[in-house]
Amino acid sequence: GSLKPITLCAQDYLKIEKPDPCTSYEIGFAYANKDTSGNIISFTDISGTDILKLVKETNSILEYEFKTLLPEYRNNLYIKLRVSRQGSQFGDYQYMRINLTNCDQGIVNPIIKSGANY
Repeated sequence: GSLKPITLCAQDYLKIEKPDPCTSYEIGFAYANKDTSGNIISFTDISGTDILKLVKETNSILEYEFKTLLPEYRNNLYIKLRVSRQGSQFGDYQYMRINLTNCDQGIVNPIIKSGANY
């Protein structure tokens, strides 16, 4: 997994596309555990509920505010997403590598689509 991370600005919201109004997501953060060759062998959850705050939800988009930059995980930070429909979870977590950074005002984060290959 040496995929290029998605750069996200802490000043803008984390935006996640919902495929339909009944779908939501379990969202968390994790870091990768790697073997000596640099291959990811597992993920460890980053605990703490004060990382994101849901600020807006429409039928098509979830928007979260970042409460911290998680600087201690700067080069090894992943968002983990799992589909949730009416309270039931589906499938495994998807992990997307991100680079969370302070940006100039006016920078807009991309909308993250579940199932997209990052």
